[in-house]
Amino acid sequence: MTWLLRLYPRAWRERYGAEVADVVASRPKSWQLAVDLLGGAVDAHLKPQAFAGRMEAETAGTSGGKDMVTRLLKCESRSRIKMTRKEAWLGAALTIGSALVIAGIMLFDRGPVGEAIGLTMFPGVLVVGLQPAYLRGHSTTAKIAVIGGTFLVLFLIGLTAGLIVD
Repeated sequence: MTWLLRLYPRAWRERYGAEVADVVASRPKSWQLAVDLLGGAVDAHLKPQAFAGRMEAETAGTSGGKDMVTRLLKCESRSRIKMTRKEAWLGAALTIGSALVIAGIMLFDRGPVGEAIGLTMFPGVLVVGLQPAYLRGHSTTAKIAVIGGTFLVLFLIGLTAGLIVD
């Protein structure tokens, strides 16, 4: 899963890459870890100074890079943190809303293209519903990029499959 670190800016990789790679390699592979790394990469690219400042502020007075890695990869502690009521409602609303959008696509185009798009995008509904927990602590922009990117990839897969079948 260390290949995801290539998505981070070069300056970030030069400063933290080796330490993060060691920590990532020592952890079990999980979707939560992948999503967290993707969210961090989006934050590091879109707001590099803010991202670096946040990481530095969170590690002030600590032992340096390893603590920054721990702050970035909060997966283990997040799995023990329960979602707040607000996050649960947001996740439910996003799940229902995205499921309705996909249902609308399938109703609008009842042919193989619409069906393929709807079926391939359904896993995206789960990504949307889980984002309040998995991307906690990342910027709204990172959340939109990770979720939107997932939907775009799934849409393109469904579109391609539907066009091939049609």
